[in-house]
Amino acid sequence: MITFSRTLLCELEEELHAISFDYDNPISMSDKSIETTVTYLQILKNYTLDNEFQTKEDEIHFFKNIKPKFSSKLIYFNKVRKLESYKPLGSKRIQRDYLENELNKLNIYFGENTEFYNYYRLGGNSFDNKFFIRNSFEIDIISQIYK
Repeated sequence: MITFSRTLLCELEEELHAISFDYDNPISMSDKSIETTVTYLQILKNYTLDNEFQTKEDEIHFFKNIKPKFSSKLIYFNKVRKLESYKPLGSKRIQRDYLENELNKLNIYFGENTEFYNYYRLGGNSFDNKFFIRNSFEIDIISQIYK
């Protein structure tokens, strides 16, 4: 699973790098990058469905460390597309105000999710069985702790 995922991630990153040179328009570049990333996520999903995890630790490792490397690219390019699509025409000041407002929204989001963000970024593992195992019904209870 790890070898396949690393190879697939390298291929995705190479394609995204090439796309960044092929498009001058950030919206078109984002659209193509989103399309490409979705394709690779589908390949990854199909592979995981065809190859069962050997242990719960393998499943946790996959959903905690591997899949986010793919899905973060999708989140990033969706955000770039949204930012570029709604960017107002006008002066640099108007555009800067728009971007500052969007940055404030991101800061609010991270502020509202600080506990989980810190848990993940600082390598917490006490709730991994709840957060990173499929069909864990206790996640709603755990997520309330982090609100």
